[in-house]
Amino acid sequence: EDGKVMTAAACGIFHPGSLEEGSVMKTGSDRYYWSLMSSGAAPMFMDRNFCGGEKPLQRFAALKQDSQWDKKRKERGRIWYIGCLGTHPLYQGKGHARRLLDVVAIWAKRDGVDCYLECAAENVSFYEKCGYRVAWKENINVVGEDTVSVYGMARDCK
Repeated sequence: EDGKVMTAAACGIFHPGSLEEGSVMKTGSDRYYWSLMSSGAAPMFMDRNFCGGEKPLQRFAALKQDSQWDKKRKERGRIWYIGCLGTHPLYQGKGHARRLLDVVAIWAKRDGVDCYLECAAENVSFYEKCGYRVAWKENINVVGEDTVSVYGMARDCK
């Protein structure tokens, strides 16, 4: 668009064995301190203007930073974990996210493990169409909202 390069979709994944006791990054771990020192700036998803204001940012933080999800990931054993998946609004509905999920599923099948992710209720049907099934559901409280349901979803790739 106007000569600018734009990312249509992005997926943050973690290969089997890369989670620290089920966590993407345990507070106080070497990975935690290295990321703080090397990044030099907050990630884009922490930018309130980029995310659409305070409410989406609070919701994202509540969904992704609960240690009980770490325990559930650890209990699943070796997995390809999809930490985040997003598509730019101009490119939604064109199959970009599905193609990214399919690539991860190919890697998971090669490694003989499942794919796993957590999501909000409004995304469950999309992931089910991509071959995922609900493994668990929990309700959490988010500032400014009553209750938000979080779903753990797995795709059998073995």
